[in-house]
Amino acid sequence: MIPASWEPRRRADGELVGYLVPAGDGVVATSLIGLALAGTASREAAIDLLDRSGLAALDRPYYARLPNPVPLGGVDAGTPAADWTWRRVVIVESSPTRVSIRPAMAYPEELRSLVVIEPPVTGTLREPHPEE
Repeated sequence: MIPASWEPRRRADGELVGYLVPAGDGVVATSLIGLALAGTASREAAIDLLDRSGLAALDRPYYARLPNPVPLGGVDAGTPAADWTWRRVVIVESSPTRVSIRPAMAYPEELRSLVVIEPPVTGTLREPHPEE
């Protein structure tokens, strides 16, 4: 679950685009799934970054440790098993309490399987591939 100390940032149209996370004398612009978009910055710079790139940060490839194949009905990827491998994933849905992903290159039997992670996803979702 997104920590209560994280300040939601909404664009002028009211759409949530990310969070401002206190960090020393500044803030960190953080995506809706809880990943930092940059280092510590001024409040104004972090707001500008979220307004420009907050939602776009959800539309990029990430990697998560998943079973291969993901079983019908999905799994909780927050606690991966030792035999799960890093797979490229896409974000399907995001809320302050749940992030749903699926394999980017899904097997036919995985197309209806969603994987759930509780945000913030730090350590669970990675970009780029962890072995690069």
